[in-house]
Amino acid sequence: MSEEDAHLMLLAVDELQPEQTSKVQPYGFVGISINLGPKVRKMNGWAAGAFAAGYVGWYAKKFAVNPITAGTAAAVKRAVEKNIRKVWLGRNIPGLSLTYNVNIP
Repeated sequence: MSEEDAHLMLLAVDELQPEQTSKVQPYGFVGISINLGPKVRKMNGWAAGAFAAGYVGWYAKKFAVNPITAGTAAAVKRAVEKNIRKVWLGRNIPGLSLTYNVNIP
């Protein structure tokens, strides 16, 4: 979907429901939210990344494509090294909002 198509869709919503336009969000997050538990945070960065990639791979089969597991290892490795507890993998897409929460032990 192009940016122009998304803009036209938002304009159509404005015409149909002018009093509720403040509830329409032009962008929404689509992806996976990974909560890192204490066991993963105790691992070294590479081990945590590999473990999380395998764990998220099971959840990623709900998507049509599976490139999200490739970025999972690098993102979790960095998060473990920087003591971050939550990682967001995805993108802001106009007119959509879909997030899967994954809790890794």
